[in-house]
Amino acid sequence: RYGIIVGPEAPYKSIADLKGKKIGVVSGSGAHGTLMLYLEKNQLSPKDFRFVNMKVEDIAAAVNRGVVDAGLAWEPHVALAEVNGAVKRIQSMKGVNESPNFILVNREYAGKHPEAVAKYIASMIDMSQLTANDPKKAGEMIAAQLGKSGVSIPPKAMELAVSRIVVDPRIEDRLLEELP
Repeated sequence: RYGIIVGPEAPYKSIADLKGKKIGVVSGSGAHGTLMLYLEKNQLSPKDFRFVNMKVEDIAAAVNRGVVDAGLAWEPHVALAEVNGAVKRIQSMKGVNESPNFILVNREYAGKHPEAVAKYIASMIDMSQLTANDPKKAGEMIAAQLGKSGVSIPPKAMELAVSRIVVDPRIEDRLLEELP
């Protein structure tokens, strides 16, 4: 769900190619932490790069305009910029860590509203199956829903984004190991 992006005509093919270059990042974000872990696992030093702190919403435009040589962003920002032709993704952070998101409910609420909790869990299972089995339909549904609130995102961008995001309601030991 995190990706390194560069300009559409940039010659870079990997993070190692970006040594000495400016990379736009959201300092302190999960993506930034994942990149630091990637560098460590691949015997690269953060000192080999020039990181520029910026908002995720600004990274693709900064890459496209040459303000920075590359950027690290997350979905759907990466997919939207790719579909618009502003950038190309050269590397995914998949496999570095999962950066899991957990959804919690307190016992009092669960005790008072078990049907609502069961419906929510069922919807998460349905969503995980839809995004895994039919990312095109999922992308279309998400884009349509966002459109109702005035946000216009091409369905193709959402399809690409959901194809890169793992939505799985199961909690596995490997995910728990990533917690601090």
